Amino acid sequence: MHTIPIHPPATTTPVQEHVALCRAYGAVQERCSRVMAQQQAQVARLEREVLRLRAAVMVRDTALAVERERFAALSAQFRAAAFQHVPVRMRVWQWLRPGPGRNASAPSAATGPRRAQLAAADLLVGQGGWLSPGVDWPG
Repeated sequence: MHTIPIHPPATTTPVQEHVALCRAYGAVQERCSRVMAQQQAQVARLEREVLRLRAAVMVRDTALAVERERFAALSAQFRAAAFQHVPVRMRVWQWLRPGPGRNASAPSAATGPRRAQLAAADLLVGQGGWLSPGVDWPG
């Protein structure tokens, strides 16, 4: 068995060792305090950033909801306005469509006023674009 030698108190300087240990301990405490202060500052900065980002998300979501409601209202208004003109368009279409006993390829007897009315209706239909897909414009 191996024994560790114990030196008598005269060969060691306990006061100097104690002072050196206290200085090292103080330096470690100062370093830990600095690191903790830096971490606290970083945590505070990150908490501010999280708060700012949450506020930005709330503003964005609110603006998006407002725009969605506005779009829905405008879409409803557009649909209502489009369907409001359907009876007029149907009358124009029925007026232009050949009726029973009329041949679509035969020329009409009334050429002057009827031709002007057909031109006006043609212009109306061309600008409105309300013909159904696959329907040919007569004439």
